[in-house]
Amino acid sequence: MITKFITSGLIKEITTRLVLIILTFAISLCVIHLSYQSIGENSVVEAVKQIDKKEQIKPTNRLRDDKSKKSYSKKIERNKKLKKKKKINKPKIKTLLSDNFINFNGENLVYEKKINGTATAYTAPKGKKTSIGKIPKDKMTIAVNKNVIPYGKEMVILCGTKQFRGTAEDTGGDLMKGRIVADIFMKSRKECINFGRRNVTIYVLRST
Repeated sequence: MITKFITSGLIKEITTRLVLIILTFAISLCVIHLSYQSIGENSVVEAVKQIDKKEQIKPTNRLRDDKSKKSYSKKIERNKKLKKKKKINKPKIKTLLSDNFINFNGENLVYEKKINGTATAYTAPKGKKTSIGKIPKDKMTIAVNKNVIPYGKEMVILCGTKQFRGTAEDTGGDLMKGRIVADIFMKSRKECINFGRRNVTIYVLRST
């Protein structure tokens, strides 16, 4: 009886230990399985995140590329327009441009000297020549100081609302002394008296 009791007790103890070992092994297997599963899920999540990042980066790069292409094309268009403008602005004929001009009867005349002063008028017997040997012309022959306005120079004289255009072809004592700046030839004494002494502006024209 004693031996039977001992053997039955040993069997129970062994079976309980075996059950504990099996349970422990089973639990460890479950833990290992769960840990591998969580690692797999994490790796999948990380992979998805990386893919999302790449997809987010690609469109921005495309936008930058599109913007750079547009700006480059705009620069090319601007350069083309500037080249066209430069070609248009190139003058075929060289012309002399000057702000110094006087309008006489609708014609713009370039002048080289401007003189302000007093002018008078004079007349002479028919057939009498000027100091340079020319026949004087009505309101076109101008007596001047030859040291200020050389002979042969054309000029426009403004006197209020009146305008005279003539040539320096004569001189006189008052002119050489600087009392007057011009003496305009007129065909009658009456016209000279009516003109009298007037303040004038003389524009000495540039020789062509």
